[in-house]
Amino acid sequence: MNFTDTVTVAGTRRTGDGYLVADARIARTGIQSYSGAEIGRPEMHTVRIYRPGTEVFSEDTLKSAAHRPVTNEHPPEMVTSEKTMTMHEFLDALGIKAGVVIAGLSGGILRGLSRRRYTMREIVASPICGALAAAYLTEPVLFYLRAINWPLPQKDVAAMNATAFVVGVCAMWIADLIFDAISRWVKGGHGVP
Repeated sequence: MNFTDTVTVAGTRRTGDGYLVADARIARTGIQSYSGAEIGRPEMHTVRIYRPGTEVFSEDTLKSAAHRPVTNEHPPEMVTSEKTMTMHEFLDALGIKAGVVIAGLSGGILRGLSRRRYTMREIVASPICGALAAAYLTEPVLFYLRAINWPLPQKDVAAMNATAFVVGVCAMWIADLIFDAISRWVKGGHGVP
């Protein structure tokens, strides 16, 4: 049987033999709905299954879940280390382009180093802020620039990476403005807005 569930995945790491290992919350108690096809009852649209805590947290159940492959959807064949995602594919699945993150990181580094008197905070926080901002803000900014007919490079990849670099450069400035405004608000005797 193939049960389809949504899981929270954290603490990812790669093993020596090529597997990506993660800590995942894979089970819960109570009544759960599955399609009939998932549990071998294709004639039924939905099947509700009760899973008591004594079953979900039993030693046998916990052992059976250890070191199992987790997939994005259910592939028709067995999952092996050769068929798992690369880090690049994983980032793509999250909607994050590696080139965009690198361009934003580079923009953040440039911003951190371009200060007349830079601090360790600038050197560490600027690249991180640049990479995060580029990962999530590049596409909306690029969409806006195209909507106002801003001149951009002809190739989509070049336009995306150039925009990511500028977003990365600007990210720490924007973060500084927000932190300064909150700091002034708090020092003025107000709570955080």
